[in-house]
This record gives sequence, C-alpha cells and structure tokens, in this order.
Amino acid sequence: MNRDLRIQIVITDAGDGGALPAVTKAALATGYEVLVITTGTDDDCTRAIADLPCRHIQQKAPSSKGELLLLGASEAAQQGYDTLITIDGDGSYNPADLHLLVDLAKSRPTPCLVIGARGINEQPTLTPGHGKKAAANFWVRLECGLELPDAHSTFRLYPV
Repeated sequence: MNRDLRIQIVITDAGDGGALPAVTKAALATGYEVLVITTGTDDDCTRAIADLPCRHIQQKAPSSKGELLLLGASEAAQQGYDTLITIDGDGSYNPADLHLLVDLAKSRPTPCLVIGARGINEQPTLTPGHGKKAAANFWVRLECGLELPDAHSTFRLYPV
C-alpha cells in the first residue's frame, strides 16, 4: 500500500546552537512545508531564518521539548496536515533522511509512528545522551516488548 500523506516538518530549537539555519534550509530542500518553533534561540539564528519560506513561531517564555512538540502538532492539525515529522534544530539529524520515515509510513495500511535512529551503523560510544537512549530503549522493551535502536530519538513521524 502507498498512502498519500500531507506532511509538515516541525523543527524545534531551544537555543541548541547555530545549526538551526542549515537544518531549516535542508528541511525545506525536501519539498515539505516547514514550521520552526524556537525558544531561547539567539537573535542571529532567528534573523538567519527570517527570509526562508517557512513558518516560524517564537515562544517568548521558556518551553519544554514536549510543549514545543505539542504546539507543532496543534499547528499541523489546524493547517490540515495529517502527518507531522519532528526534527531538532541542533543538527543531530539530517533532514535529507526524512524520506526514510516517509517511505516506511506510506508502506503501512494505517497511520503509524515511525522513530528514526541516530548512528545505527556507528560503533557504540559513551556520549552524554547515551544514558538517556539506553534508558528509553529499556523502558520501551520492558513495557511494550519492542526492541528499538533509539527510542529517545526526536526524529519522528507522527500521525496528526
């Protein structure tokens, strides 16, 4: 089965660094609509995306990652999208890989959650995020019986 999807990419950035403009440009190059939601992002990053053909919401008060994602889902629903792809603005994921999530979702007969994984072909290293990734993988395996390579990943495709 190959379903048609109305997709919006939501890039969240909580002041993670200067990668936001490059991530936004790469996401726009995929051909999907892009919404950037920022909180705590420096003015240089905000100015760097100001002229790009994407929507931008600047949260004035600090917001959690979950709050930013819920705002993105709400905005996508209001705009009539049926699928949301989330990606961090810090450059930890490559927007050129979005097609992998989309292809998998389109191959399923019903809407589904697709979770991308970081460094699946790399040698394991102990990074600051390694503990979070291991903990997320453990709890998903324990509670759901699923073996996921990166349950902590924020590179995801959701049905709206």
